[in-house]
Amino acid sequence: APLLQSARQTMARVTLLAAVLVRESSSMVLQSLRPVLDWTLASPLNELVLTPMARSMMIRTAEANSVPWREALAWAESLPVEWTTEGEVPAYYRAPFHAYPRGNMCKAAALEQEIASAAVGARNYPAFGRRGEAAFRGAFETALAELGATVPDGALVLDLGCGTGGSTRRLKTRQPSARVVGLDLSPYFVAVGRALRRADSSRWVNDDLDADVRLEVADIE
Repeated sequence: APLLQSARQTMARVTLLAAVLVRESSSMVLQSLRPVLDWTLASPLNELVLTPMARSMMIRTAEANSVPWREALAWAESLPVEWTTEGEVPAYYRAPFHAYPRGNMCKAAALEQEIASAAVGARNYPAFGRRGEAAFRGAFETALAELGATVPDGALVLDLGCGTGGSTRRLKTRQPSARVVGLDLSPYFVAVGRALRRADSSRWVNDDLDADVRLEVADIE
């Protein structure tokens, strides 16, 4: 028994040491590759090659999980969106991500935000299909209710960084007596969100477009 115990302790130490070495070596590799990644993202290669590849992967993932990306996007593009001018925003709002070289400050990211969110939800919660994101958000709502969280009648609820208002509308649906306002720094997201509120939800990835909310281009100050 003492010998077995000693062997177990030795194996535990070896396993821990191996985990540390893997973590450190991975960190060193990532650090050494950082200049290459930064150069690639800042070069024409990003927009000409990597961005289309990322976008194509996103669309395939969505449609493989019952989210009609191209159909929903075509419908969104047909909406009478009232685009407004850009203001001053933090640098991270313009930082490229996924398939959007201009970050949050572009029409494409705004038109596709709720579609992409639905795709991520469907991929992460395959049992719920295109309702996967709703299941994800519902888990948080259930947890909050179990903890006793409530919203007083007539209270003002602010949804900070609301994007096109998907979370804002959901808040209003679940707190109908509250005044719900969504704030975002991107005029593109807010413009699309306002257009969605006037649209027929039967062709969209979310079915709560008639929720009575207000969306504003603003921050909390």
